[in-house]
Amino acid sequence: MHSKYLANFLLDLGPPLGSDEGDNIWDSAKNSSNFKLKRDESGFIYFKELLYEIIKYHYKDKIFKDCSLKGFLEIKSLDKDIRYRLHYAKVRFSFVYFLVSQ
Repeated sequence: MHSKYLANFLLDLGPPLGSDEGDNIWDSAKNSSNFKLKRDESGFIYFKELLYEIIKYHYKDKIFKDCSLKGFLEIKSLDKDIRYRLHYAKVRFSFVYFLVSQ
C-alpha cells in the first residue's frame, strides 16, 4: 500500500484498530504518525509491518499495564525479534524484485 493512502485505510478500518468514530482524514493522519513505519524508495508500506504497528499501538497500554518486569522484558525481546524478521523479509523481497527486474 502506498503511504499516501494510510490515513484513508485507517478511516476505512474503523474502531477499535483504525480511527475513532467521528474522526476526519486529518485526525487519522495525525494518529498514523505514531506508528514506527518505514517506507521503501517508492513510498510503499508493507502490510505485515503496518498491521503489526497498528495492533501494537492500540493494545500496548493494555499489555504493559498488567505485566511484570519479566513479562515486560520478554515482550521487548519479542518486539525486537519481530521487527528484525519484518525488516529481513522486506530486504529479501526488494533483492528478489531487483533480480527479477533486471
